[in-house]
Amino acid sequence: MASASTTMTVTPREEKVAVVERRGQNTQYALKFAGAAFANMASSAICNPTDIIKVRQQLRTQAPGGRANAFWSVGVEMARKEGIRSLGGGMSASMLREVVYSGIRMGTYELFKDKLHDASRGALSKEGLPLKIMSASIAATIGSALANPADLVKGPSSPLLNTLRMQAYYPNGSPYRNMRHAFATIYQDGAQAAVATGISPGTGGLRALYRGVWPTTVRGIVLSATQICSYDQIKQSLKRRGIMQEGVPLHFVASTFAGFFCSVTSNPVDVVKVRLMNDKNHEFKGALDCVRQITAKEGLFGFYKGFGMCWARFSGREGIFDPNDTPRVRHTKIGVWDLYEEREPKLSRIPGSVKLERYLELLEGLPYVWRMIKDVINIPTCAFLLFIYALVELGQAIFPAAGLWYQGQLLDIMQVAIDTRTIDKDRLVQISAGRIACSLGLRLMLVIKFRIEEPLIARIRRYYGVRLFHARARLDVPTYETTSVQRQLDEVSSEAFGRTVAFETLQKAATFLRAGFQLTAQAFVLLQVLRGQRDGILLCALTLSSQGAQWVSAINAFQMARVWAATTTNEDYVRMEGWRRVIGDPSHRKEVVAGNLAEYASAEFKKASDQVGDGAADFREWLRRQPMRRHFGFWSILEDPLRQIPQFVFTLRAIQYPANMPVSLASLHLIQESTMSFISNMHDLLNSTSSVSDQLAAVRKLYEVDKIKNKIADGTVPFPEDASQIKNGISLEFRNVSFKYPGADKHALRNVSFALSPGQLCVIVGVNGSGKSTILKLIARLYDPDEGQILVGGHDIRTLRLHDFRQAISVLFQDFTHFPLSIRENIAVGDPTAAMDEDHIRLAARLGGAEEFIEKLPEGFDTYLDRPVRDYYAGLPEGTKTLFGRNVDYSAIRNAGGLKSSSTSALSGGQMQRLAVARTFMRSVLSEEAKVGLLLFDEPSASLDPVAEHDLFDRLRNLRGSKTMLFSSHRFGNLTRHADLILYMNDTVVIESGTHEELLKQGGEYAKIWNLQAEAFI
Repeated sequence: MASASTTMTVTPREEKVAVVERRGQNTQYALKFAGAAFANMASSAICNPTDIIKVRQQLRTQAPGGRANAFWSVGVEMARKEGIRSLGGGMSASMLREVVYSGIRMGTYELFKDKLHDASRGALSKEGLPLKIMSASIAATIGSALANPADLVKGPSSPLLNTLRMQAYYPNGSPYRNMRHAFATIYQDGAQAAVATGISPGTGGLRALYRGVWPTTVRGIVLSATQICSYDQIKQSLKRRGIMQEGVPLHFVASTFAGFFCSVTSNPVDVVKVRLMNDKNHEFKGALDCVRQITAKEGLFGFYKGFGMCWARFSGREGIFDPNDTPRVRHTKIGVWDLYEEREPKLSRIPGSVKLERYLELLEGLPYVWRMIKDVINIPTCAFLLFIYALVELGQAIFPAAGLWYQGQLLDIMQVAIDTRTIDKDRLVQISAGRIACSLGLRLMLVIKFRIEEPLIARIRRYYGVRLFHARARLDVPTYETTSVQRQLDEVSSEAFGRTVAFETLQKAATFLRAGFQLTAQAFVLLQVLRGQRDGILLCALTLSSQGAQWVSAINAFQMARVWAATTTNEDYVRMEGWRRVIGDPSHRKEVVAGNLAEYASAEFKKASDQVGDGAADFREWLRRQPMRRHFGFWSILEDPLRQIPQFVFTLRAIQYPANMPVSLASLHLIQESTMSFISNMHDLLNSTSSVSDQLAAVRKLYEVDKIKNKIADGTVPFPEDASQIKNGISLEFRNVSFKYPGADKHALRNVSFALSPGQLCVIVGVNGSGKSTILKLIARLYDPDEGQILVGGHDIRTLRLHDFRQAISVLFQDFTHFPLSIRENIAVGDPTAAMDEDHIRLAARLGGAEEFIEKLPEGFDTYLDRPVRDYYAGLPEGTKTLFGRNVDYSAIRNAGGLKSSSTSALSGGQMQRLAVARTFMRSVLSEEAKVGLLLFDEPSASLDPVAEHDLFDRLRNLRGSKTMLFSSHRFGNLTRHADLILYMNDTVVIESGTHEELLKQGGEYAKIWNLQAEAFI
């Protein structure tokens, strides 16, 4: 049977997700480019003197005089003839060259590595040497070619040495005034020479700027490829032999040897490149002619001039190329816990790079915030509430600054009163009224904010609650089981005191803006107040220093890496926590009591606790206490002494000017109070800066929840195309199907094949773990097979629309669950279209054998098996006594409010299974239309008594011919006699298949188990 072709389409949502992912990757590439450029600019500034001496050594035949070619001799000669400043020559163009050359060569290495890996579809391993060499060579080719003009014109301005051509020596001074003039002059010289030979001036000028580009490019390729090969191989070899471990010493040794190999391979090309770039008199016809002349005049050693400095320059720089050159993870032992933190990349050591990354993250999150604001505004009445909330935040920033200004005016009145013995009563009344108005205004803002927060929070919570509910509901099984998805859903669904991520973001953004505005206003008013106060600036500075010490001690508190994980391998601690859960979890209470485990559990817990010792603490407890430990450090010791210094200064001034003591005391109080408020606002502003970044990331996750792509891809073929096609069942076929559960090493199914015609009954039997349930899960498309094909109604199951296909099947799992809803709703969800049909619900319960015991429950079909909302009681436990000896009893309160003593209804395992069967009948049997054509049952009678099992199978057998049915079961008698096909499985493989009579005749494993079960009834 030919399988239908699968057409993959990309939805606009998937395109947006891809754009977001590419944007994050592009940000990382940009950061690497910037990091490589700036790091090598700094390296160029440091290594520039050795680079100049190296070039002079390589140009030694062109420099007049000077027989000694040793490094120190060349350096001393340069300093003597040209001055010490000559050793700093070539700085500006050298740094320009590093921005282009090293930025591209090192910054795009990872880009080409990823692109080539993707282009090869994984054939080129990211850790393999071929991919590294190819990526480095491509990056070096582009970088060398683009940086050639800067390489040609390399050097600074200097009285004697404008070494703009590779730091070459000019006896009469450089002909170039500066780097720009050098570019122009070289271009004009090339253009004039080109006119003489009949070439266009533009072409000649460009040729002049790109003189030596081929040796430069070859050198870049050789250098880059050699760096990676030698550095990686030396490093791996030293680690593999156990000679050295990861760290700075290993990096230094590997870099030193890699630098030697780089110098050996690249120095000859470097000499040729330097000679060609400084060939102003056109002595060389090309690279080969340059090689020939050097060999004839200087011998082979002429190609290794400046080798020592070349080696020194390359040593220690190879690690920049390899992102894995240092340990990626830092391990810390904390009690029983092992903390693993991702080390900050080398890029983070560049000043400002961490902030740059943070700002880039902020920029990426802003579109999501704008989208969130628009969504909140569109919620009914939220636009008005949000406007009032913004005005209140503005008022909270203005009123404190205004109060500070009035307080300063009050000091002026006190000073005038002391000096003139008169008081301006009108002004005093105005200032007092103003201060009272500011206090009332601030309190009013707080009251209004409290009143509008509640409805604003409630409406935002309701809107995003519905949104997140749908985002969770649409996810398939393998996607939902993914740890990263679970974490993302938990992060965006968390509600601290009922506040959602959306409201927290709005609140923190408002706090950030208010703190910034308030800080600016207070700083302005504080300066105005201090200007007229004796020692005001001094007292303010001393107060700031005391508060600053407290701030420093606070920011020194523990801050974990952005990427971290903690685990424990302490078996005693794991056992101790296991016993703690056994005793604390009510679900284990029956086994504990019936098994008389109290004494044994206590002894085991104590033994494990003694083994663990004081390190037995939850990791969250350590997270909570660790910042406090770091807080009480050196700076915390200085807090109290520094806080006393302003008072000491005030005391000295009071002795000198006793008449002004009241004003000075009020001034000190004002300065300390306002300064503390200023520091507090600054601290809030800086804290909100970092928290805003985290909050924007949370908003981004909130809106990306809708974009989480299901691992089970939807098909495009409608099913069934005509409802009459499944009236008599659905055909089903497995073709060489193999499957592993996500993360598992062993197969759950291997090479399974079988076929069912419409309306047939199939029973799958076998030992536990043989793969029976897995077949049903694959048919329901909870997972997709790794190999092989499943055909449903002649179509590849992957091509069918998931919604259509799942509407046409009904499944009862072995590990069925009941929803925390009423019994009526638990049955009704079998067919949501008939959820309001009471007759259908009761008929389904009757067919499932559940109606009788449901009617006996106090609330009947309205009974909750597990009530999702619990009741709340006061803090005094029932059965205890109050302080005055009265027993605590909630019976009267429960009776008055209709509260139950338990939030769950106890049903037996068989009764729970009958409810699950009733739900299945609601979906598959009672519908007047032929909606369902395939029934899947996984151990449907595992908890049923013999009578209930007989009635169930009798009803199901009557469906033969109208429904295709698959059963997974350990019990043979009631079903296997009537099955059209029996599959006997063992160890993930179908080892026998056929009808009941055929398998008995074969005398195989099925017959053996059948006879074993039959012996109990003989």
